[in-house]
Amino acid sequence: MLENNEIKIVNCKYGERKDIIDFLVNITSNEFGFTHWKDYYQRKLVEKYKKGNNIFLIAINKENEIVGTCGGLQQSKDTIKFNCFYVNSKYRNIGIGNKLYNLFLQFVQKEKYQEIILCTFKEYDIAKKFYEKRGFKLFEKIDEELWYKKEV
Repeated sequence: MLENNEIKIVNCKYGERKDIIDFLVNITSNEFGFTHWKDYYQRKLVEKYKKGNNIFLIAINKENEIVGTCGGLQQSKDTIKFNCFYVNSKYRNIGIGNKLYNLFLQFVQKEKYQEIILCTFKEYDIAKKFYEKRGFKLFEKIDEELWYKKEV
């Protein structure tokens, strides 16, 4: 069985490693069916992470392979968007998501953000439970999208 202590969390620049984008494209298209997000990850998101007070964390295994990600994109002086939060299915339920989220939250508090927003989809019950357990409240529904926020 995999151990959480075999995984290292690293703060890096989005796109710094080509395998970051490969990981995101692979997990979102193969596991979640979002094949149209490829261009977003390859082009648009790289530009967004170049501006503002942002963070991008990766979880890597002993072989230096990315097994999880999470990011934060500054939306305003007081608001950051939590995004790109994924863990490889082989590495779930051993605390990697918690580690990523907690390190993200430390950044949010250090940088004095007042609010975190995020988007998920209504069919992802596990994601909704994860966020709600951590104090996020639903504030908007747009078609399949569920928008949550949390005051910090």
